[in-house]
Amino acid sequence: MGTNTQYLITIFVQNLSGGGAERSAVVLANAIAERGYPVHLVIAKNEGVYFNEISNKVTLFCLNSKRTVLSFGAWMGYLKRHRPLVVFSILENANLVAIWARFFIRSHKLIISERSINSLLLRYHPRIDLRLIPLLTRLFYRYADRIVAVSHGVAQDLIQNGVPADKIVVIYNPLEIAKVIELSQQPVVHPWFREKEYPL
Repeated sequence: MGTNTQYLITIFVQNLSGGGAERSAVVLANAIAERGYPVHLVIAKNEGVYFNEISNKVTLFCLNSKRTVLSFGAWMGYLKRHRPLVVFSILENANLVAIWARFFIRSHKLIISERSINSLLLRYHPRIDLRLIPLLTRLFYRYADRIVAVSHGVAQDLIQNGVPADKIVVIYNPLEIAKVIELSQQPVVHPWFREKEYPL
């Protein structure tokens, strides 16, 4: 398939640190680019461990912000310059920035991804700002075009937190099957497997 320049897809995530959500962003960007669509991977902070896994078919942008919420102005500038057809944001902070920006720029479809049961995880978090996340999701997630939950439990938690059920779809995390098969053929170096004295 040739490049479809009118179908720019942007994936927005806070950084490329070692979490599963950040790795999913890279896997998804690579897979979409492999199908011939232009893909921009936008990160708020220039940090992480997955940079060398990004396909050369994916264009990386860094907004160079100290915190994701502080990337709002740079994110607005990106949207004005590149005008993506679809924005897919991952994780709460990026989701909220993407939603707030869409109040001003509405030329794209906005899909956000929720990956945690935040009403439980963040209720007693020592950081006060993170305790506000469930309230902010209740107030603002409804303004996204679609909300992707990575499990039925996450979807149910969103609904119980006041997010409209008709906005939510469950899509599990992507897997690189070929890479899993490749890794399964490699020797395991953990001492439990090498010394044979531990029952497994």
